[in-house]
Amino acid sequence: MPMKNIILSLVLLSLMSCVAAELSYPEKDFNIKLPINLQVQIMAGESYILAKKDSFKIVKIKFFRVRGGKTYFLGKEIRDAGNGYSRKRLFLLENGVSKYAFSVNDILKMNTERIDTFDVYILPVWNIK
Repeated sequence: MPMKNIILSLVLLSLMSCVAAELSYPEKDFNIKLPINLQVQIMAGESYILAKKDSFKIVKIKFFRVRGGKTYFLGKEIRDAGNGYSRKRLFLLENGVSKYAFSVNDILKMNTERIDTFDVYILPVWNIK
């Protein structure tokens, strides 16, 4: 009888290791400073212009909430849905051609400065003061 219990326990433990770990990455908002000539394309989000100056514009970027994570079966990873903050989701276009791509994590590493009443992230696409 004890051997049967051990085998049954091993089978149950193996089945319990079939876990789907799914994460949710909440919405993120950023204000970014861009040259006038660059257009914004965003995946799973929206953007709009907050202010325009002579040589640059301040754009509000909103990344919608996304899901991600990994699925395991018997302790082995069988599916990776990705990390919602590490995937490139912001694309900057010039004349309709994608020139730059950034993830949420990329933007969080950028320097910020205060322009008028906005705290803006300075993306590495130029150096205008």
